[in-house]
Amino acid sequence: MELSDLRSRMYRVGNYIKESTSKSLDSLKSDRKLGNLQDEINDAYRMLGYSIYTELKTINLESCDCQVLYKNNAEIIAKIDEKCEEIDQVKRELAAEAAEKNVNSSASTFCSHCGAAVPKNARFCSKCGKPVV
Repeated sequence: MELSDLRSRMYRVGNYIKESTSKSLDSLKSDRKLGNLQDEINDAYRMLGYSIYTELKTINLESCDCQVLYKNNAEIIAKIDEKCEEIDQVKRELAAEAAEKNVNSSASTFCSHCGAAVPKNARFCSKCGKPVV
């Protein structure tokens, strides 16, 4: 084998490793972003639960007005809704990216909910369990 052939092969191997590493890092960044958003939602749920709990302890349940509970917690509820929408948007973007990268793949498709690769004939995603559309 000539030195130029060896260099060429080493260059291709290096590019392959670079692409694989880049894809892995992108996946980790996306997972981290989704995890952070989910943590924010969980914190908001805890705040909402604590707020409702403390209010329910101080009011007469027989004359309870749910509108008051809602109004007192509307900001937290809006935050939860906002974070849920952000998570859905990130998942849609991941699914679109995955589909774009693998347009020519005939063996699999991608979940529109979580972006995971699933066999074309699958009815449900093996990662999130949602129906494959």
